[in-house]
Amino acid sequence: MAGKKNSMLKNIFVAVLFVCAVIQTGMLWLDGNSSHNFFYYLFEQPFAKSITKGPVESIEPKNMAVGSGNNSFKLLYGTDEKIDSIISGIIQKAVSQSEYEELPDFLWQECLGLKCAVYEFGITVPFNEYFTGIGISESKVPKSMSGFTSIAVLPADSENNSSKVYFIDESSNGGAAVVYTSDISSELSNEIDNILSSGTNGISCISTAASGFNIFKTNIFVPQFSSEKANFYSIKETPCIDLTENVTKDYIEDVTEQYFSSYSNKTVSFEPSGVYTVADSTNVVKCYPYGVLEYFNYSAENLEQQQSLSSAYYICKEFLKKDTSIKTDYYLSDIRITGEGALFCFDYCVSDLPVILDGDIKSQYGIDHAMEVLVSGNNVRKFKKYNSNFSQDTAFKENAYTDFLTAVNYSMVLKGGDNNQIDEIIFGYYVNDQSDEEETDKSHICWFVNIDTTVYIINAEDGSLRIK
Repeated sequence: MAGKKNSMLKNIFVAVLFVCAVIQTGMLWLDGNSSHNFFYYLFEQPFAKSITKGPVESIEPKNMAVGSGNNSFKLLYGTDEKIDSIISGIIQKAVSQSEYEELPDFLWQECLGLKCAVYEFGITVPFNEYFTGIGISESKVPKSMSGFTSIAVLPADSENNSSKVYFIDESSNGGAAVVYTSDISSELSNEIDNILSSGTNGISCISTAASGFNIFKTNIFVPQFSSEKANFYSIKETPCIDLTENVTKDYIEDVTEQYFSSYSNKTVSFEPSGVYTVADSTNVVKCYPYGVLEYFNYSAENLEQQQSLSSAYYICKEFLKKDTSIKTDYYLSDIRITGEGALFCFDYCVSDLPVILDGDIKSQYGIDHAMEVLVSGNNVRKFKKYNSNFSQDTAFKENAYTDFLTAVNYSMVLKGGDNNQIDEIIFGYYVNDQSDEEETDKSHICWFVNIDTTVYIINAEDGSLRIK
């Protein structure tokens, strides 16, 4: 019996040594980055737990508004690493070191009347996913709310002795919020002043909630012009991958290299329709002549991996960072949970104005946003991109004569009824279908007014209107 026990103990000991050896080998193979091997997922899952130390990332806002307290804001799309880093530090410290206070009847005036920075997400973000993404324990999640649609951060300054962080949920009836406090940060106050004094497009915005506009379902920051017209540069479009002339298979393989492992054996094929296809044993990239790129990953899915929203977003962001053909700034415009996985949708922006694709482009090419990334099993399975970059065209200017109240009035009249409320209003660039020969100008500065899933598009220069 003693011999059997010793043999069993010896077998267990050998098995433990084997597992440790494989883990250590994985670390050596991956240059110490064990978070990418199988044992990381085995030991660290599920991601949504507060003890998670691995690849997760907090969901980013759709846009950010900064203001000094006089109902004049600057609206930013895309990334501003400096202020984002400051805000992230305040949120982490406030949530970690203070207890929240419930504000069941929250009013926007509580924070918009002071200097502040406001993150707008456009979706309801689960608290546990967001806190996991910024390294905060789930124990700090408020009991009265499951998610939020905005975060307002008020810096500590002469009017406010402590920094405050509001998590606001406008998807609930009447609006609800919780607030955390911190003893910092004058740094945020200074950065808000810098942004307000050095804007890129010269547009100032007002808050519909602070202005008392009850025709809007939620608070919206909308541009307001100080004169009868405002001047904006047009935008120009250049292809990420140029298929127009002198295209070789070597060129196609080179510009799609970021989607493949460096050691993979790829093939390049060309179809009479003008489609180039690059493929290896598990990945396929298709470059279409009308300006869309598609990526597919057919590798077997590891069902042992538990995917959370924050872990999927980490994978999505890492994938996009490798796409060196993207030169235009972009922002997270939507998240959809589908039967295939988590679909992250991004749109481009130029000079803090969003770039909106024409509905004909969307229907013809099967793409709702400039970039769409499908993540399943913590792996990018599909990627679709409008294959263009956008930048200011300083050779051409557009004049905006139509203000937001006129755009709202047009839309409300067409909708037919004073009881309607506006879901969203956006001011940005509208990109037409490049194959439409009737369109002499390929982009316009427009208002986009969304009422009950119908979008009214008003040309800010000539007032013309179309409905999508």
